[in-house]
Amino acid sequence: MYKATVARKPYLALWFAIALGLMGAVGAQAQIGTGSITGIVTDSSGAVVPEAEVTITNADTNVARVATSTASGDYAMTGLLPGRYSVTVKKGGFRAASVPAFTLQVDQKARIDVALEIGDITQTVSVESAAPLLEQDSSSVGQVIENRRVVDLPLNGRLFLDLTILTPGVTFTKSGAEAFQEVREVGRRVTMQYSVGGARAQDTNFLLNGATNTEPDFNTFAAVPSIDEIQEFKVMTNSYTAELGRGSSQVNVTTKSGTNTLHGTAYDFLRNDALDAKNYFTDVFGGPGTQKPPLRYNQFGGTAGGKILRDKAFFFASYEGLRRPSGAISTATVPTEKARSGDFSDYGTPIYMPHTTSINAQGETVDLFYPNNSLPAGCFNPDPRTNIPFPNMQIPSQCINSAMSKFLSGYTPLPNRAGQLQGNLVGVVSSPITYDQVAGRVDYLLSSKMNLWGRYSLAREDSPVSSVIPKGGSAEGVKTTTINLHHSWTVSPRMVNELKASFLRLKASREGNLAFKTDVAKDIGIPGISSIPEDWGMPSIGGSGDAFLGGLGEDGFGHPLHNIDNVFEYGDDWSWTRGKHLIKAGVSLRREQLNVLAHNRARGIFNFPAFATAPVVINSDGSTSFDSTQGGLSVAALMLGLTNNASTATGDSTVHLRRWAQSYYIQDDFKITRNLTMNLGLRYEYGPYWHDTTDHMVSADLSHGTMTTVPSTAIVVRPGSGDPYAGFPSNILLDNDPNSPTYLPIVRDNRFTNALVFPDHTNWGPRLGFAWSPGWGHNKTVLRAGGGIFYSPPDANPWFDFSRNVPVAALVGSTGGTRFGVADQLFATSSAVVKQPGFGIIDPHSRSSRIQQWNFGIQHELFSNFLIDVAYVGSASTHLQHQENFNWQMPLMTCYCHGGQVIQPVTYLPAPYQMLNLESGIFQNAISANYSSLQVKAEKRFSHGFSFLSSYTFSKSLDTASSNRDGGPDGWLALATPHLWDRRLDYGPSVFDVKHNFVNSALYELPFGKGKKFGDGLPGPASKLVSGWQIGGISVIRTGLPGSCIVDNDQAVNTVGRETDYCNAVGTGLNPNNGPKRREQWWDITAFSLPTDEQVFGNAGRSVLRGPKYVTFDFSAMKNTQITERINLQFRFEAFNLLNHPVLGLPEPVLDYYGNFDPATRRPIPGGVPNEALGSEFGSIGHTAADNRQMQFALKLIW
Repeated sequence: MYKATVARKPYLALWFAIALGLMGAVGAQAQIGTGSITGIVTDSSGAVVPEAEVTITNADTNVARVATSTASGDYAMTGLLPGRYSVTVKKGGFRAASVPAFTLQVDQKARIDVALEIGDITQTVSVESAAPLLEQDSSSVGQVIENRRVVDLPLNGRLFLDLTILTPGVTFTKSGAEAFQEVREVGRRVTMQYSVGGARAQDTNFLLNGATNTEPDFNTFAAVPSIDEIQEFKVMTNSYTAELGRGSSQVNVTTKSGTNTLHGTAYDFLRNDALDAKNYFTDVFGGPGTQKPPLRYNQFGGTAGGKILRDKAFFFASYEGLRRPSGAISTATVPTEKARSGDFSDYGTPIYMPHTTSINAQGETVDLFYPNNSLPAGCFNPDPRTNIPFPNMQIPSQCINSAMSKFLSGYTPLPNRAGQLQGNLVGVVSSPITYDQVAGRVDYLLSSKMNLWGRYSLAREDSPVSSVIPKGGSAEGVKTTTINLHHSWTVSPRMVNELKASFLRLKASREGNLAFKTDVAKDIGIPGISSIPEDWGMPSIGGSGDAFLGGLGEDGFGHPLHNIDNVFEYGDDWSWTRGKHLIKAGVSLRREQLNVLAHNRARGIFNFPAFATAPVVINSDGSTSFDSTQGGLSVAALMLGLTNNASTATGDSTVHLRRWAQSYYIQDDFKITRNLTMNLGLRYEYGPYWHDTTDHMVSADLSHGTMTTVPSTAIVVRPGSGDPYAGFPSNILLDNDPNSPTYLPIVRDNRFTNALVFPDHTNWGPRLGFAWSPGWGHNKTVLRAGGGIFYSPPDANPWFDFSRNVPVAALVGSTGGTRFGVADQLFATSSAVVKQPGFGIIDPHSRSSRIQQWNFGIQHELFSNFLIDVAYVGSASTHLQHQENFNWQMPLMTCYCHGGQVIQPVTYLPAPYQMLNLESGIFQNAISANYSSLQVKAEKRFSHGFSFLSSYTFSKSLDTASSNRDGGPDGWLALATPHLWDRRLDYGPSVFDVKHNFVNSALYELPFGKGKKFGDGLPGPASKLVSGWQIGGISVIRTGLPGSCIVDNDQAVNTVGRETDYCNAVGTGLNPNNGPKRREQWWDITAFSLPTDEQVFGNAGRSVLRGPKYVTFDFSAMKNTQITERINLQFRFEAFNLLNHPVLGLPEPVLDYYGNFDPATRRPIPGGVPNEALGSEFGSIGHTAADNRQMQFALKLIW
């Protein structure tokens, strides 16, 4: 529809052809970080004045650019860097008109209309015109955070991204427990996540001076410029123009450039633990009187900018460093000293000899142990129908697993909290952080019509992760490099061309503290684990079914990791003012290079389930199943070495991913009348997906089967042609016996292209909007509406997962269910043939994520410098990506469709792809989402010593998955969406959904001292004391984030093969959110129950819970003391969470992790939760989503 509308304009085809022809002068997607000034020139009667000369001059550099008005009186100048500009208009027979300097913001279309008076051209009339506040020519929705707010508002850590929350429709998290998505990156990019305009966190495109600042591996931000280097930035949340793309929203930062006057800063920000309040949980976990973790925080730096040649060449440079040798309270749940010798009487839970067999619904005896895995004689129960308790809750010494015993004695400390079973190892762990960054920029006026500028930056971030388990942490570091070149050419008074090139590099690394030092697996006697020195370290040990085991060893994911991402962009943007049209067209090329080495699970991951030592019950159909409500301990399973979910990876997963992407656009801002502007645009994006330079990746063709077709056939597919095993490890082979049930053939016939995913050629993005200033609004009111289709590129990381597949590498082990392996026997095999490997694939027919956006709003300037903006903002998204398992042992159902029910008695189908492991996942672009919001904004630009920006958002965001890899509390649902046959059953609030979000910010110069209302006549010393004070603050009040009630120990998990399932909603009208709202128990836990074996799947649904509200107030006070006319010394005090309100995080969402259930109803029985169990028992809270009060002082020299 949009395309047809645009195509009727005769010049559109011409300009689109020109855009295509600009491939010879390619560049960066018009993401230029500039603004434009436009307007109409009239005479005193209102008649238009054509061919008037309009000179636009930068007030700080004296660089001028000249335009002329068209036959309709319109003029426009594009490609202007944010800054202060004056406008002078001349025409023979009229007096010259001059508009004093005003501030032009990034991406602003400033409307400056000028009326000329008849007279001598040598006479100049000054025209009063305030800086434009209304958006009279734009239909996009966004917010500029101008320089004063950037520099003066309190910012914890001086991270500019924290100011994005001032924009309506933005929600954020800084806590891993509340993460919106899983990011397998390094440092702050893992936890600092922002959802803009109801979209996924990964759908925001970050820009720096208009060039890409988004690393493609997980689409997170890359470089982080210093606050004092930033000029301003803009958050574009909805329906932006066709000049921009690659995301549903944009965050565009512009940096400062030099001027004719030397300006600069030097500063130092200091914090100390003596100034900070204790974290809410410090005394809770550490006991009354626990000392605060030590903190020494020092953030320092400086900037300088000025002229190289007056009115010709300018420079700007900055440096910033951070030193923070701080610590934090950390806990783990480790076995007691008695438990390590086999005595579990302290836990008070009966434990039973593990069963080696069970009875299924058909009366058949099923072996519960994997081949070649067994326990010593006298340590197991061979009778599937009887239960044999271990006397006195003690396991005989001959039954204790040697490897686990050595692991505990050599690598796991004893509890240091006497009498506690949960959170019984507490300590202060060091987490020193070191940041350094430098940046430099040069602007050069080549001629009166040409300008060239370039910028370079280099930064490093070292942020090691520590653990209360000695040597359990890792060393982490990130380095970023950016290079920008920008050439602007005023071809004629009505035509401008901008040529750009940029480079971005992000280099991230993570290594375990024992890498290259200690081969723990060899030391304790677990065969089959990687012997590569870089992989050395401790296995990851956890439990399920209770909360008595957790945090042992080191993280099994994420290291070793070495990631080098390079992005090259080249582009050209061209604009032309013709009549009432401001036409822009552009083209871009983008080269992406991702070089990734990551060995997940290299040290082994072991889960020890409580049900391994639980009794069995005989069901009505004669089958047997475990009853964890009557006994069983995860720590007892650990001592026996019994695991139901253990895996390790071998081989070298390394990729060198490459791709070229391209985009084209045309945009027409058509002034239909003086008070009505139409914004028309069309954008096309094409990007073949990533391929590996050596084809070291494989996928699987699943087209010969379905989720419930048994047997289904899978075929391993490698890109290219020739020998499919060429260059792969010789000790990793597939089962090549056609008569074997696990036969897995491999082909290399390029059936899925060299990227293993077909490209999407349909990414057309029309844009349409208008801005109308009705006559009755007296030029103080604007009605705006807009809409368009936007595309978000997928994360590149799923293509790296191809390199983890057999035969490139091998993932082996047991994965969920009720079958057991023994920790030191499971991987002990000398065979090179890997049977039933786990596979990670991408749907080869995936489509690009598509976001349709729309908005309608009204802006009104109540009085000078004060604006009210009310808008409805919405979107609908399709083809969103999500990873989920597909190889499940599904129960027979009435239909695998909406309304399908499990047929009784329950009969399970074999896994459809018998040659693959149950833990096999596929990325599919099958998720839909929608967002609706009312957004209200009140903005007062700084005047009379006061400014504020307040916003309120009332919104609802719904989807069936909120990222391609789930994060936060829904991270438990990663790979485990329970209802692939009916996604409507998983439809619920997004993990970033916030119903009410109220954010305020303000800056106020106190009215005391020289030139103020009070104390203007005070003598020198007194005047110095009371003058120059300013206060400011940011407050956030929002409702809680959603969560889901999860179980990880029912038939959907243990038999079907899902990683988790939903709880059961009791269905008695209980609202789980009407709970006591205490840290010990936030929700009404009696509203849920454990699913029964007959139900198989829980029915509670997704995101039915809500966490605590988020309330903070950050405050700043500063004193400016004028030392000389040009030198100012600023003292600052800042307090974050000034009121010291504990901002509680989301409660524990796993129902199994509750200690007491009614065996008849399977509902939890409310009771006290000890402090050490907070955050580990269902419904309790053991962390904060924001720190308690922190204070810092600073000195800043400004000249």
